[in-house]
Amino acid sequence: MIFPHRLNGKEHSVFTGVVIIHCSSKDNQLETEITDFYEETKVKFSDLSEELLWEYIHSGEPMDKAGGYGIQALGGMLVEYVHGDFLNVVGFPLNHFCKKLAELYYPPLKHTIQHTKHDSIPSVDTFESLSDGESESSSFKEHKGASKLDSPSGVICNSENSSGVTTGSVVPLENQNGVSDSAAKVPSKILDLMDGFRASKALFVASKLKMFDHLKKRSPLKAADIADEVGTSVHGTERLLDACAALGLLKKTTQGYSNTDSANTYLASDGEYSLHGYIIHSNDHLWPLFTHLESAVKEGSRQNHRAFGKKTEDLFNVM
Repeated sequence: MIFPHRLNGKEHSVFTGVVIIHCSSKDNQLETEITDFYEETKVKFSDLSEELLWEYIHSGEPMDKAGGYGIQALGGMLVEYVHGDFLNVVGFPLNHFCKKLAELYYPPLKHTIQHTKHDSIPSVDTFESLSDGESESSSFKEHKGASKLDSPSGVICNSENSSGVTTGSVVPLENQNGVSDSAAKVPSKILDLMDGFRASKALFVASKLKMFDHLKKRSPLKAADIADEVGTSVHGTERLLDACAALGLLKKTTQGYSNTDSANTYLASDGEYSLHGYIIHSNDHLWPLFTHLESAVKEGSRQNHRAFGKKTEDLFNVM
């Protein structure tokens, strides 16, 4: 194990070597084909105080880590930047591995290559369309499906009236001659990017309040029960739970809310492959920094003083 002291203030490389052995049978003989590759990710540690490094070591987290730190948990606070595949630092270059499998088993023919669009972020009205009734998840799914269809006469726009009800309207698209263009398409990819931060923040807040932990221990639970356990308002808790259900993180029935299998595995803090630590790090540290991205671009400098009220060199001294 490499203790974090040796990495302090330095950039280092994390390498992972992968060997894929393809086995086949021919004439009752075992044949093997070997494919190998490696992935390199560069990681830079901040200049950290001796006290902070020893506190991290005494936490016990580095003791079972080959590199001496766990970037997906507390160790992420030591890292200034990552260049390359984050999961490679965690332990396995999943993206490179999947691409290699596709090359080996599904090599595309040049004349049959098709570019397929995959939507992974909920549509733009994910949270505005949520009501207080039990039909919120289903109504969200219906609208999400509708938003991906091309309107025959224009773009579907959503607005919220004084009663908080989201209504839809069709805005005709006109070409340069002022004629309605029925072939125009709704830019769903752009809308998904515009609205993606809402889905992220819903996940962050639910994780920080440990709602997935409570639902893993006991479910289904009503919104009032969860609000009582985590100390939040019933109305606000219900809307957040509905948002998580609409995102596919929770299941909602007449009996209450419960985790999906993915939530138990990845979102509960004691899940088998829990991402809870990294989610909290993203909420508490990355989110505030990215909030000031515009200032960072304009000034070309770090924004710790705006995000946390302290300069970079003072940030770790208070921990």
